[in-house]
Amino acid sequence: MTLGDVTYEFEANLFTVQGDGDDQMMVEAHLARGEKEIAAPRLTFLRGQMSEIAMGEEAGDVLKMTIMPVFADD
Repeated sequence: MTLGDVTYEFEANLFTVQGDGDDQMMVEAHLARGEKEIAAPRLTFLRGQMSEIAMGEEAGDVLKMTIMPVFADD
């Protein structure tokens, strides 16, 4: 994403958490401005529940991500 003359890169990976059953998930995100990583949060949440991450820096630029994985019943 580019805002003005600043380019941001965002990547997120979603995993199941082993050891506590099938009910927990983890998202691992990375946010960079140009070549500089400015945030790399990890969030564990319950499957099917809505969760939110907000990432940013002192300049006030913030990326807010809402997550709610949807799975078909087997």
